[in-house]
Amino acid sequence: MKRNLINPMKNHIFSEVSNDILQKKFIAVARPSLPTAEYILPYLQQIDQNHWYSNQGPLHNIFQERLGALWGVETGRIVLVTSATTGLSLALRAHNITHGKYCLVPSWTFVATASAIVNAGLKPHFLDISPNTWSLDPSYVEYLAERRDIGAILVVVPFGAPLDLAEWDNVAERTGCPVIIDAAAAFDTLRSDGPMRPQKSTVVVSLHATKVFGVGEGGAVIARDPIAAERIRALTRFGFSGGRIAHYSGINAKISEYTAAVGLASLDCWAITRAKWNRVTELYKNIFLLLSLCLQILVIVGFLLP
Repeated sequence: MKRNLINPMKNHIFSEVSNDILQKKFIAVARPSLPTAEYILPYLQQIDQNHWYSNQGPLHNIFQERLGALWGVETGRIVLVTSATTGLSLALRAHNITHGKYCLVPSWTFVATASAIVNAGLKPHFLDISPNTWSLDPSYVEYLAERRDIGAILVVVPFGAPLDLAEWDNVAERTGCPVIIDAAAAFDTLRSDGPMRPQKSTVVVSLHATKVFGVGEGGAVIARDPIAAERIRALTRFGFSGGRIAHYSGINAKISEYTAAVGLASLDCWAITRAKWNRVTELYKNIFLLLSLCLQILVIVGFLLP
């Protein structure tokens, strides 16, 4: 069967990567792509003019609003945090789960997921993943969640590949067990016209430099509703919620205006960055298809977002 494949040897990205491998003697699977200084500078100048450097400043609020527009969720549901790991931990804490209970979590994940559970006062209960989704099996999780010692469910979105979040919302509703979605790599999957839309369960996204959209260090929580978001927001600022009384035992997990500046610059050039990621993905896709045809290697090609 004849296939229309792009010849990777004639692709300029392939040439750049080849030269990079020869010079550095290692293969960069996904090189971080953050905005250059020219994109960031106008926002730094705004910080100079505002004299506001942290504590939900003007740039922080604009960044939050623009993320809400991108994801198609109301701004009041979004909480910006210093990292996705912190966001996961605070999202769990916001549910007031009894300390010492178990949190169901896939064994195939990054260590930060388990660390977030422990930092929230819970114990990780590791489960095998489904070979089809590379994530937890909802029916098996629902069965286990009937146990009284299960306090929460933490679902990981593997590599940002879309999961059926409505199905997990139903699991939470039927079991009464809160579901938190670790969507660290799903920044673009969550876009308003994308294949995975946040509904009732809290979703946490990473904005780390290694993700397709990065600010250096940072994360964002999409809470189930504005009330839950305000509780998480209070936990990021020592428990304060609009006054001088600390209602919760919170921490300092706020992002600075400088982080917001990088985030806004990243959004300004996101269309260019996204197109580049799609070109790289298309290149990998064609190389893997060639390998499967020439070497008879079984290759499972991931999803390519339009």
